[in-house]
Parts: sequence; structure tokens; C-alpha cells
Amino acid sequence: MNRVIFGGSFDPFHSAHLAIVKKLHEFYNADVDILLSKTAHWKEATTSCAERIKMIELATNHLPYVNISTLEIDHNFPYTFLTIKHLREAYPKDKLYFCLGFDQVAKFHLWREPLFIAQNVKLVSFKRRIRSQDEAKAQENIKKYHIEVLDFPLMMVSSTKIRSFKSIEMPLPALEYLLSQKLYFAKHLSNFLVDNK
Repeated sequence: MNRVIFGGSFDPFHSAHLAIVKKLHEFYNADVDILLSKTAHWKEATTSCAERIKMIELATNHLPYVNISTLEIDHNFPYTFLTIKHLREAYPKDKLYFCLGFDQVAKFHLWREPLFIAQNVKLVSFKRRIRSQDEAKAQENIKKYHIEVLDFPLMMVSSTKIRSFKSIEMPLPALEYLLSQKLYFAKHLSNFLVDNK
């Protein structure tokens, strides 16, 4: 069986994430495990893990090949190679793929145990524009770690833009949940509407 690991904080899960999930399934005829990670230590956590899971569930519950995993949070794995080690043991017969953001391709040599990761999963990424000074290192890492780069036009949307109300490009059920729970910008919008009645 083919299994793609697609990790991130998904704070929140948006339309480009959903498009990537569908394309990964299509390209590799694979189940897609959405691997929820903790919010990076340098970012302020604005939602709970349960809220992020709910938005992902609402966005993907029509896709039978999607699984949501909290493995990294449950085991408190600080490094990706520990996650890969666990998954390799859990799915010894599966062909494992690991999808990383193209910005991380240029930094992959700085990850803990990059060779171990590359030897135990097939690394894949979607091509997107990165800083010109990172392009050479990205190309070097693509060759060294045999990273497959998929050419698929991605929407110009980010979780940061959604949190700051510069975009609402989210699957509708997830967006409705965001609004009903007053998450991110919706909290401030609700306060503004109350104050200006």
C-alpha cells in the first residue's frame, strides 16, 4: 500500500492544503495521512489541537483516503526522523512518502538525521517560488536526497493570511466552523460588530 505523510500545524487548514491532499492521492494512488504537529515554538498558538482537527475533519470527511494523525503531538516527538522511525515500524510493508514544503527543501540538510529520513521514505515536494538565495541549496538537496518535485500550480494562500483576514480561501465547512467558533479574525470581527451596533 502507498501512504503519503503530509505534515504541518494546519493553523488553519486551507484550500491549498486540500488541493495538495487530492493531488498526492492522485499522483501516488495513496492514502494520505495528515500529520498534525504542534504550533512552532516561535509562533503564538491561536487555536487548540482539537479545533484544528475539527477543521481538517470538516474539510476532508468526504475523502475516504484521508487519515488525520496526532502522532507527533501524542508522542511529543521533537524531530521528524523519530516520527519516520515510528511510521516505518508501524507500516513495514507500505511504500511511504513524506511531503515537505518547498521552503524546507533548501533547509533539509539542517534537519536532524536527513539521510535516515531520505532512506526510509520517498521525499516529495511541490515546486513554488522561494528566495533566490535559497534556490541553489534547494537544487543541491533535491539531488543529494532524491527529492521528487511535483509541478502543480498552487494557490497563493497561506494560513497566515487567513488568520489575519487577508484571505478566506478555506473549504466551506471548515470556514463555517471557524466563524461559528469565533476563531482567528472572526473573534475580532464579532467584537467589532457588537461594539458598533
